[in-house]
This record gives sequence, structure tokens and C-alpha cells, in this order.
Amino acid sequence: MIKFRDMWDKTKNFMIKYDFSQVMGFSFFNGLIWILMSIAYLHFINLPESTWGGRIYSTVFAIGHLGLFSIGLWIILQLVRFCGRKTFRITAIILSTLLIFLLFADIVVYAQFRFHINIPMISLFCSPAAFELVSFPLVMILSLIVFVIIVAVAEWGVVLVTGKFRYPKCCIICFCLVILSFLSFNAAHAWFAFNGTRQYLIRTDALPLKFAMTATRFFMRRGYTPEQQIQTSVTGSVMKYPLQKLNFQQPGKKKNVILILVDSMRADMFNPSVMPRLYQMSEKLPSVKFMQHFSGGNCTKTGVFSLFYGIPGFYFDQAFRCGSGAAIIDSFIANDYDIKIFSSGTLASPPFNRTVFVNVPNINPHVPGTTKLARDKSCFKQFSKFLKERNKNKPYFAFLFLDGLHGNSIEKGFKRKFGSTMTQVNYLNISNDEKSRNELLTFTKDATNYMDYALWKFFKENNISEEIARDTVVIITADHGNEYGETQMKNWGHNSNFAKYQTQVPLVIFGLDRPAQTVNYRTSSLDVSATIMQDVLGCTNDIADYSLGKNLFDPSPRPYIISTSYLETALICEDKVFAMTVYGIMQEYDLEGNFIKASIPPEGMKYLLDAMAKYSK
Repeated sequence: MIKFRDMWDKTKNFMIKYDFSQVMGFSFFNGLIWILMSIAYLHFINLPESTWGGRIYSTVFAIGHLGLFSIGLWIILQLVRFCGRKTFRITAIILSTLLIFLLFADIVVYAQFRFHINIPMISLFCSPAAFELVSFPLVMILSLIVFVIIVAVAEWGVVLVTGKFRYPKCCIICFCLVILSFLSFNAAHAWFAFNGTRQYLIRTDALPLKFAMTATRFFMRRGYTPEQQIQTSVTGSVMKYPLQKLNFQQPGKKKNVILILVDSMRADMFNPSVMPRLYQMSEKLPSVKFMQHFSGGNCTKTGVFSLFYGIPGFYFDQAFRCGSGAAIIDSFIANDYDIKIFSSGTLASPPFNRTVFVNVPNINPHVPGTTKLARDKSCFKQFSKFLKERNKNKPYFAFLFLDGLHGNSIEKGFKRKFGSTMTQVNYLNISNDEKSRNELLTFTKDATNYMDYALWKFFKENNISEEIARDTVVIITADHGNEYGETQMKNWGHNSNFAKYQTQVPLVIFGLDRPAQTVNYRTSSLDVSATIMQDVLGCTNDIADYSLGKNLFDPSPRPYIISTSYLETALICEDKVFAMTVYGIMQEYDLEGNFIKASIPPEGMKYLLDAMAKYSK
């Protein structure tokens, strides 16, 4: 007991000597200021009818989220305090003033554009193009200088006041409250995200630098199922999509639409050698082949999102939290189409069942099968069953998402045209040499050749050619490509860069009332939904109401294409790629993946910033 008391006395004296109470008090006081400032965000997201549950959720979120930053401030300042009181005071005033200024600036930006300042954005504004695009009036600059001076003086006063602070228990209580709030908020968010409780989720978008936990797979593995009555939209969300009510003037008999998405199919694989059956079919039937088609993402999440929504993938989280479904799917529903989804990969992760197809009733996020190949076969089987049993008097939209090529799946006994011997891909054993690259590329060619056979067989068994000739539009494309070390970056797979190997995908459309042709000008996946909305559904709105794309048959130049990954955003300008990492580092390379020296053009930066704000409230 005596040793414990001695140890406690030494600890207490150490804390008094280095002003632990003052440093913690100063940090938590600033945290309180941040929390009070954060109330402003709630005025900009146009919340639904306020409830006590919503108020409590927002309060706990603010305390846990911003309070965690105050703990970080305390740790930094406490380390500085070991260097002396004077150094601590100067650092505390400068750092706290800077943080309040940044939070104030973020509030101003969010009020105008409905997105937060982040490191890539700061990097973008520090580029040479920003100085050509943005100018700040002298009055604004002087006002900001006065604001900073006032805050700095106030922080100096806080340093003096907290210097007399001698209540360590209060600091410990604040510390525990922050940690408890942080854990409680993340647990609540994980549950609300799993059940799609939108009135809480949209509040999460309010604060900057948010990092909210989700646990969909955790809950599903333990037998939980989402609530059946999911609120699919909320009044007054943070996303305005589409911009206007959509109107339709049916061009004639309603056509059926089949959209086939093959995961990871490269653009250069659609040729007479690798995919002879479908290529021959595209030559015989009225079809349009797009030879310079780019995906809006280099990964499944943003590739699928941009294809259906017609807007960039950085809107995914907003769409998820607000329950905003894809305009094209909602339009099919409004035009009394049967909607059928057959996906080999789960629709729950990424949560396409809560975004793209959120308004589709009775959607099954999973299909039977323990392997990708087995699930592909289940999709074909279920789709064939639907085609035989469907109401012939009602048009349908069917989405067939095949995952087999993503794992280079080939049915046992299928003759491998290109002679590959691999049975699976182990990226840990792949080296960046020509031999490994050729082996994997050959394996992918054989897997793509098998996918060509599987689709051709499905078309033949279900008389899809006759359907196309009669009243059906068939679209074949991919969510993203796949790289095998062809670039200077020597990446494998996808979701790592935006060179053509990962972003260029095939696009073939059968059955549209357009002459058969091969299109060689550049298009993107953002154009697909716009084309179907106009050519099939007869939407009379301006395309900009629901898409950043154009009609695929509009040959006007597309100087900029936005493509995104899970964490990065890229602007493809002609043959150049400007990719911004989550750390604000700008990478410049050409479509072949070779590093270059270039600067993002001012018009391109304006296009990107406008795109970020256009569909936010």
C-alpha cells in the first residue's frame, strides 16, 4: 500500500510539474468550441423532422468525433510542454487558432458546396491552375486576417485561464466521456447502416473527417437480418439527385433491357480471337461497338455506381446515407417495368441493395453457390427461369452481374484455347517479370474465352437473338478492367491506378434503334444510363438533371472523364491522367501508365469542382 501511495504521489507530482491539468483543460475547452461550431453543419443538411433520438445521435457523434481530435491535440501539446512552458504557450495558440480557422473555412465551404475540405482538395487549390481559376477579394482577405487575430487573442486568454486550472478529475471525466461517446456512436452507426436507418445516417455526413464504422458482414454472419421496413429515402437529405422531377414521353413500344456486367473484363479482350462467339454475334446482329469506352471507376463499387447513376463514384456514400436510388432504376419502376437482378457477387458489400437497387422490392442480395463459377451458373439458371415464366405483356429490365472472370474461373473440361495451365491466381507468388505477366495474361484470355462461351450458350438456349430482333436491348460491358504489370507502376489487378488497363472496358449494345456501327470517339460509363433514359424510356429532361454524361451517340468531345476508386479521384484529360490520392498527392501519368510532368488545366479543375458540388444540397 505504501509503495502504491509513493508511486501515485510521484505520478501526481510529475503531472503537476508538466501542467497536465492545464494542457488537458486547454485541449478539451477547444474541443467544446469545435462541438459548438459544428452545430452550424446541421443547418445545411436540411434534416428531416427532428426527434430526440436524432438529437442524441448528433450530440454523441459530435462529442465522440470532435472530442477525439481534442485528445489528439492534448497528446501533441503535452509532448511540446516537455520542451518548456513558453514553447507550449506559443504552440498551443498557433495550433488551436489554425484548427479553428480550418473548421470555420470548412463550414463556409460546406455551406456553399455541400462537401468538406480534404487533403486532395487543398492540394488541388495549391496547384498552378487554382491561381488562374480562383481569386479572393481584398475585403475577404482582410476579414480573414482580422478573424485569425481575434481567435489568436482569445486562445491566448484561454491559455492564461487554464494555467490556473487544477482539476485533474474533470479532465479524466472528459476523457472517458469522449471515448465512451466515440465507441457508442460507432456501434450505433454500424447498426443503423446495417438496417438502413436513413434519418440517422444522413447526420453522419455533417462533420468533416468522419470515419464511421460499418459491420454488415459481422451482423449477417451472426444470423441478423436487416429490418424489413427500410426507409428508402428521407425528406430533405444532403443529396439532390435527380435535380428535377423526371418526365417521360414513350417513343413507342416499350423495349426490354438486359444489362450484362462482366466483372474485370478488359477492353482489349473483346476481339475475334479471345471472344469469337460474341464478336461474331455483334457482326451479324444490329449492334454498336464502342472502342474507346472508359469506366467511371477502377473498382466494382464506383464502376457499378457510375454506370447506373451517371455521376461520379465520390457520391456513393451520400447516396447510401440518403437512400437515393439510381435514376435509371427508379425510372424503370415508374414506367411499370419488371425489375430482375441476378448477381453472382453479393449485393450487400458494396451495398448496392441500399444504393442502386434500394427501391427494388424483394431483392435477394445473394445467389446459391460456393464458388464464383457456381454462382454464375445459378444466375444463368435463375434468369432462364424468369424468361420462361415472365408476363409477356409487361416489359422488363434485367441486370446480370457475372463474377467468374474476376477469379479467372474456367469450367473443368473446357478446352483452353490459349493453353494456360494455371488453376487460380495467387498474387503473392507473382513477380514483375515477363514470364509471370504472360502466364497470367494467357490464363485471363482463357477465362475470358470461357465467359464468351458461357454467355453465347445462355443466349442460344434462351433465343436472345430473336428477343433482340423483336423488342429487346442487350448491353454488354464491365465495371472495370484489370492490369498485369503493363504500366510503369507495375500494378496487378485493379483499384490501384487509372491507366487504360484498369479503366478502359468493352461496351457493345444490341437492339437499339440505331444503325450498326463502330464508334471510335471516347465515351464513359456515365453516358450509358443517359442513353437508355433517352432512347428507351423517352426521358424528356435535360441529361444534366440526372447525369454528368452524354448520350453515347453524341459525338461532341468529352475532354474530361472522372474516374474514382475507393479512396482516390482521377481526371482523365485526353491522354493524361491526374490522380489525387487520399493524402493529397497528385500523380500525373499517361493512359499507358507512364509517369509524365504535367499540370491539371484550370478548366479541368473547374469541371471537377463543379461535379463535386452539383448533386449536393
